[in-house]
Amino acid sequence: MSLLCPLLTSVLANLPQFLVRSVLNLGDRLKCPQSLPSSYQEKELVQLHQLPQLPISPPLSPIDSIVTTAEIIDLFKQATADLLWSSESDYPLEIVTWERGVDLTPTVLFRHRIAPDLAIAQTTLSELFEPMLTIEDWYEADELARVDRYTDLYHAIESNLTDVKVFRIGSIEIAIYIVGKTPDGDVVGLKTHVIET
Repeated sequence: MSLLCPLLTSVLANLPQFLVRSVLNLGDRLKCPQSLPSSYQEKELVQLHQLPQLPISPPLSPIDSIVTTAEIIDLFKQATADLLWSSESDYPLEIVTWERGVDLTPTVLFRHRIAPDLAIAQTTLSELFEPMLTIEDWYEADELARVDRYTDLYHAIESNLTDVKVFRIGSIEIAIYIVGKTPDGDVVGLKTHVIET
């Protein structure tokens, strides 16, 4: 048993016996330098199954995991409170909503929100957030705290919205829309601006 770290021991202890054997056999077949000797299978496999089983939490039911649109909007309000989106100038983030079930295409989303001659480009959430999540060597406590806020916001969006799309509208002073669907089927998002000269 000294060959196994406690984590590996607990993982193997909670696997059915045929899976434990498969894992050990695979290690031998691949000639993994850290695989366990074949004698382990015969000598210590039984001891593994005599270890106490770790309690396993039941998975959340679909009802437990659903978050309402109102809760998501509250979460976004908290995540964006006093947070400014930084570019050549700093802008606040505001929550935007559309009717339930609206198609997430620029033509439908922005039909009555922007001038028809403005250029619309699409990017990804990760590309949009990349400069905000990058930590520079010279960052001090304030800058690191700001990166933490952006990280929290990124995860709040990624965890609570599906089919997330990011639109950049205009040039120089660019409106940024982050749009996605809630589990309730509502379309919500965030709007801010960046300056790019």
